[in-house]
Amino acid sequence: MKGMSCEERDLWALYSSIVDEQHRYLDRLQGRVSFYTGLLITLIGGSVVAFLKAPWILNFVLMSVGGFIVSLAAFLATQGIFRTYRLFTECISTRAKLEHSLGIDAPRGAGAESRPGDWIKFEPYVASRHLKNRETPKGKPYQSSAEFEKAMQKKWLNFIGITHATFIVALIIGVILTGLGIALLVLNKSGILEALRAASGM
Repeated sequence: MKGMSCEERDLWALYSSIVDEQHRYLDRLQGRVSFYTGLLITLIGGSVVAFLKAPWILNFVLMSVGGFIVSLAAFLATQGIFRTYRLFTECISTRAKLEHSLGIDAPRGAGAESRPGDWIKFEPYVASRHLKNRETPKGKPYQSSAEFEKAMQKKWLNFIGITHATFIVALIIGVILTGLGIALLVLNKSGILEALRAASGM
């Protein structure tokens, strides 16, 4: 990095650190999605199997317990995934600031407008997709990094949006299982003790 000032070297070092951090959060995000998805599928499947295989009355108990656990796991999944994604978007906004300070998001050379087809020579180093993401749907820049991050977090047609919706559906399934199990237990409360005694061999 010959010819660079101390400030420029510090900016490049910070930029490299932010890019690495962004990749770490992306890996963590994908890992958490895989973990929670597998966990929820296992819990829902286990609740259904327990309901079908358990003795009468006890199946409703297991349905209620299983549904509650599914609901809890889905809630924790939505919170954990969102926190990781929020940190990921903060890395992106910090990276955008550094790219601007380093000048790698600007067109290279005065001929950029007169020769737009010569992308190798004139286009910015930053990918055009990243530059486009920094604009509002109307093509205007966001007013702050907080506004930019919030807009990214509200995009429902991306990876995290679909995942979040899936976990919400799992949460609803858990609530339905819990409510249905409790309702059926209330309706059949007179036979609960007898069923428990029979299952325990007493």
